[in-house]
Amino acid sequence: MLSVFHKKWVAATAIASCVTLGASVLPATMASAATSPTPTTAAKLPVVTPRPSAPTTAARPPAPQPPASKPVVPPKPTPAAPEPRYSFNGLGNNLLHTDWGSVKVAFLRMAPAAYADGKSTMSGATRPSARAVSNAIDAQSGSIPNNRRLTDMVYVFGQFLDHDITRTIATT
Repeated sequence: MLSVFHKKWVAATAIASCVTLGASVLPATMASAATSPTPTTAAKLPVVTPRPSAPTTAARPPAPQPPASKPVVPPKPTPAAPEPRYSFNGLGNNLLHTDWGSVKVAFLRMAPAAYADGKSTMSGATRPSARAVSNAIDAQSGSIPNNRRLTDMVYVFGQFLDHDITRTIATT
């Protein structure tokens, strides 16, 4: 049999845990121990009223479930753009000849290769450079001033804009 002190301690602990956890029902033995007068003191422990219970999910209608006979298959994703996708190694880029231009495939030549050593060294070391050929065709004497005070960024932006517009896929 528990002493009066132990009954009060058990009741106080039970009430504190019910308040902390939000229990809706306090066991009858604990409630009676908490509210029963003790012979040593006339003071009573406070009675805790239970919290109202939250609405249960049983009141809600069940969520609609798909019929068991038909499996649910997600739709296939549509491509973001109707553009063709090219491989990194070049295979399949040409629909008629799928290996043309792909990795480790030799290019077709109209004339035989003309390497300096016959295998891989560039030939034409004695030929003039591209700059020399360009200057021979259309030499520019001195600096040409820009009367409109524009920088090179103007033509670069114009070229960017032109290429962006001409390479945009028509949507209509």
